[in-house]
Amino acid sequence: MIKEISSILDLVKQSSVFDLFLISFLALPFVLQAWINILKDLGNSPSQMLVGVIVVIIAYILGIVIMYAGVSRHRSKKLAKDQIVAYIKSLRELKPKTTMVRFVRLREKFGDNYSDQFLRSVIAEFPNELLPKTLKVTEKEEEGVGVLNWDASEGDEA
Repeated sequence: MIKEISSILDLVKQSSVFDLFLISFLALPFVLQAWINILKDLGNSPSQMLVGVIVVIIAYILGIVIMYAGVSRHRSKKLAKDQIVAYIKSLRELKPKTTMVRFVRLREKFGDNYSDQFLRSVIAEFPNELLPKTLKVTEKEEEGVGVLNWDASEGDEA
């Protein structure tokens, strides 16, 4: 059961907004009819049923908006993860032992949207691929990110 729910969530995450809208638009009449039948079976008056249907439609619209926001956040984090890994790989071509990069360098490369908080959330979203690093630069420590499958003990900071 949990595996089925997980696969459904993965499918939703991979879907475009148009896909979500189309599927939900096609399913809406069936869902709405089911709610009308439930409200009828509960003995609600027509005005109460109208209010119930309006509540269902509002909840439906809110659900689509929330789902869209969640999918967008996940996609932006996945894009950031892919950029970070690609950037570290490109640095490895110059310095083969490079396995990590400071947050400051990522901001210089990709822009101010890559705040410390956003980068921490990217690392948290992909714990099997990225890991947080604390890098000592001159006399202070700075936050950074590393790629999990590279041996950090032999690596240098970029």
